[in-house]
Amino acid sequence: MVALAGFVVAGGTGAPIALPPGDSARVALAPGVAPDPIAAPMAHRPTIRSDAADYLPGSTVVLIGTNWQGDASVTVVVVPAEGPSWKHSADLPVQPDGTVSNRFTLPDWYVPVYSVTATGRDSGRIASTTFTDSRGTYSLHWYAADPAVNIAPYLPTYQKLPPSSLPCPTPSGGTGRASDPLADAVAYGPTFVPSDLDAVPSLEPKDMALGQIVPYELEIAVSGTTAPENGTIEFTADWLAKTTSGKDFGYDPTYGLYCAFVDQGDLGTRELGTQTNGLAKVDTFSFVRLGQGTSNDRTRGTVKVSGLDDGDNVIVELWVVLKDSIPADANGNVQTTLVSAQTCTDSGCNTGDTISTGNQTNPLMRIQEFFTVPADLSITKADDPDPVFQGGTLTYTVVVTNNSPDTVANGVTVTDQLDPNTTFVSASGASCTFSGGILTCNVGALSPGQSATITIVTTVSASAPTQNDPSGGPEAGAPGTVCPNPPGGTPDLCNHVSVSSITSDPDPSNDSYSQPTNVLPPETSTSTTVSDSSSTSSTTETSATTETTLTTTETFSTTETTSTTVSDSSSTDTTWTGSTATTATTSTGSTATTATTSSNGADRTRSWRSRALTRTRPCSARRRST
Repeated sequence: MVALAGFVVAGGTGAPIALPPGDSARVALAPGVAPDPIAAPMAHRPTIRSDAADYLPGSTVVLIGTNWQGDASVTVVVVPAEGPSWKHSADLPVQPDGTVSNRFTLPDWYVPVYSVTATGRDSGRIASTTFTDSRGTYSLHWYAADPAVNIAPYLPTYQKLPPSSLPCPTPSGGTGRASDPLADAVAYGPTFVPSDLDAVPSLEPKDMALGQIVPYELEIAVSGTTAPENGTIEFTADWLAKTTSGKDFGYDPTYGLYCAFVDQGDLGTRELGTQTNGLAKVDTFSFVRLGQGTSNDRTRGTVKVSGLDDGDNVIVELWVVLKDSIPADANGNVQTTLVSAQTCTDSGCNTGDTISTGNQTNPLMRIQEFFTVPADLSITKADDPDPVFQGGTLTYTVVVTNNSPDTVANGVTVTDQLDPNTTFVSASGASCTFSGGILTCNVGALSPGQSATITIVTTVSASAPTQNDPSGGPEAGAPGTVCPNPPGGTPDLCNHVSVSSITSDPDPSNDSYSQPTNVLPPETSTSTTVSDSSSTSSTTETSATTETTLTTTETFSTTETTSTTVSDSSSTDTTWTGSTATTATTSTGSTATTATTSSNGADRTRSWRSRALTRTRPCSARRRST
């Protein structure tokens, strides 16, 4: 048995037989099979060959066999020569002319050499061949940025933001490359080695926020010549708008492919060689909606990348948006797929060679877990001021927190029931609506450990109760739906707030809070007017109210000096005014204030504010009106 032109052929006697030039088969009798004395000449022994000598990963292979007359079928087995990590087998019927054929697809990973063996079912004859796999110049890998908290190798994760909070850093036709504004959405970290690939092949609901931007990562590795396309390629990808069970949940086709750019800050973007074609960038990106109204409703994005050179490794980040609502009965997965890629040998990318992408998918798994994976929410509330005066402004501060260490809480809603003796003014910190005494605030999603603060402003009724709480101090709130009573009384005002979400909550005891508020009577005002023509005696007047305003008007026909003593234990605000000249002195505590005014037929007005006020002055022949 000898090798001729790379092949070995043996008959029953083992004598070598020459093959016609170009024949690509190995033929031998199976062990234990006797030679056929009337067999056709050995040059026409059966053959098996592939339609090409070399293929890209994921390519389609066609096997062709000849001279299989005498066998009803031929069994073909294809395996990697280095070991059985993959296998293809088929039983092929023999056609009347002795031919067989078989079409199949290679796996989407690189295999150096494939071995092919064909065996005749009746004769036991064997033919074999090999073909090789090629990496190609461009190798594309489809990932998503890791949304989980504290999962190695790169522990931080990106903030879950809606598109309204984060514009695309470089629109289609712009610079095409940027440092990622969505911090910690990375393909590699903390270093660029295979073990530090942080991007993931699938996503889970516990790590996702409804309505968020979802960053995908396409890794492009370049090895070999980039001519004649000059380092320009185009690829397409699909994001489904419905689950595999047909439920209306997935990636929002309204936003489509929201953004695409080369992430120049990712450690996986390495352009270390000679940049013949310049730096890598996204030239253009676009999307269309396909299959609308069907279970295959999807966004198809198309991205053109240029500036690729031999030795480059480039991360293209792509943003899509998860729908912000989900049906209660949603289940299945939401699929994404890297559909195709090609080189671009003209400006419109209408011509070029196919780049093998294989069958790369990246699904959002087990949609029902948006409802079943637990996250503990809690809520608290504080009031200011407490106590508050009747008719005054009362402000509440609500804080809701996701206490889970690893699960996003979705569909978070705060419900606040105002006391009937308060009037709603405004709310901030969330999207809120008010109706029938109930304030409802849509918080949205809270990441693990995240809190949201809502500020609610109200006005207290002028007739709100003041006697329920006999004290003059603040009232403490507590978890639950009942306001705690102050010592010796009941709350003047009581406000209830609660939180809920679509995510399962393992501890409902901290999902509500009640805040009482003490109410005091309003401030009061007193006004006194005195008209004097002369001063010969002394009068003392005292006003002791919460707030006092005292005005004295005196008319003189001659120039005089008047001395007034004011005793004030709480106020530091004293004002004197005169038509000609005014002097005033004010200090804290018990104060002697002297004002000297020279006037001729002028009125003089004195006013001051006091909480405990005593005024003493000499006067005679006075006329008083109050």
